[in-house]
This record gives sequence, structure tokens and C-alpha cells, in this order.
Amino acid sequence: MARTLSLARNEAELERLDALPDSDAIQAGETLSLVELVEDEVLLSLPLAAMHAEGECPDTGVHEIFKE
Repeated sequence: MARTLSLARNEAELERLDALPDSDAIQAGETLSLVELVEDEVLLSLPLAAMHAEGECPDTGVHEIFKE
């Protein structure tokens, strides 16, 4: 799923860009750190918990500990 990230100059432009389908927009200030922006976007794109397909989780034996 491809999404577009746009930088808005002001609040009106932010609302207009954010309303576009498959698009996200952020309002840029007078200065913008590209490194911080990329870091934030990468962190926000990570899942909250590790995910894998059904049945792909290896049996580690941890469930045996909780049976006692």
C-alpha cells in the first residue's frame, strides 16, 4: 500500500493535503530536520507488537512454565 507524505506550509494547506486519498500531510515549520522526520515516520510505521502468520510461531516451550 503506497502512501504519499506531503509537507504543508500552513494550516489551510495541511487540511487540503491531508484530505487527499492515500496521503498524509504534516505542517513544516521554518526549519525541518529531515533525519528526525524520517526517524519519526519509521518509528510510527512499526507494529506495536511482533507479528507473524498463523502457525509460524515456533514452539519455545514457554507455555509449559505457566502450567505449573
